[in-house]
Amino acid sequence: MEKTQKLEAAWWWARNARLEALRQKREEYGDPRNPLRALPGREAEFEAATELSQSMGVILKALEREITRARGEAVKHKALRLWDVARGFGRASLATLGVAAVFITVGAPDPITQASAVIGTSLSLGWALKIAWK
Repeated sequence: MEKTQKLEAAWWWARNARLEALRQKREEYGDPRNPLRALPGREAEFEAATELSQSMGVILKALEREITRARGEAVKHKALRLWDVARGFGRASLATLGVAAVFITVGAPDPITQASAVIGTSLSLGWALKIAWK
């Protein structure tokens, strides 16, 4: 997330620099009647502002690609984490439910033993979830 924030800050800086170069090109170096042409004697500055705005455009595109890639990596990391939690939950539930099923299938002597097997299963599932979410 920190990488994405730094990339976004760099993107905002490049965007502001490009907008400033375009503003200078239009207002300071451009002909008021035709902003696509330079004022007489200001051609060098006009061309420099044009090059700066074009280079900032290239930088903006590269930063946008990097931001998209960084966000994709973050989503992928979260999805893998969720998958690991789901697998851990499944394994723990299978193990504890297997123990409870054995007690109930064997026909434990009384309903108290069966109830304690179900309660033990619930507690172990709760602990498995608590550990999985850490």
